[in-house]
Amino acid sequence: MKPLIIFLALLATATAFSRQAPDFGMETRDGGTYSLDSLRTPLTLLYFTNIDCDICEEAGDSIASSPVVGRSIADRRLTVLSVYVGDDRDGWLRRKPRRQWVECIDSGMSVYGIADYDFSYLPAFYLIDNHRNIMASPQSVAEIERTISGTLPAREDE
Repeated sequence: MKPLIIFLALLATATAFSRQAPDFGMETRDGGTYSLDSLRTPLTLLYFTNIDCDICEEAGDSIASSPVVGRSIADRRLTVLSVYVGDDRDGWLRRKPRRQWVECIDSGMSVYGIADYDFSYLPAFYLIDNHRNIMASPQSVAEIERTISGTLPAREDE
């Protein structure tokens, strides 16, 4: 019986994130629209944030300073998609953008109505593959780095 329980637990863990990342309305800083279908890198870090959240800002700074994330972005193997979920567009635009990231706003907060995303805490992170499959929902920058390192194939020069 114990092997069956272990198998079912492993199966639940493996399939917990084998679902598609639902799309939602996003707007870019220049007023254009953006979609998860626009993603072209093998992996995307979907980073939900709020401009009034100090922990979100600290997490963003940690992600931006991560060598693993920076190298993966430079190698075009990772996109960081930061989505501010809120309606203070002017406040969002006053914030300094992160050069290498795609930054969007969901001013209608439509993503809150999607059950596949958990907003019991912010920031919320999801790693998505190029087929929009949710691969993981890491809870820390260290976990983001481990997942990226374990998911992306090695560069040819490594």
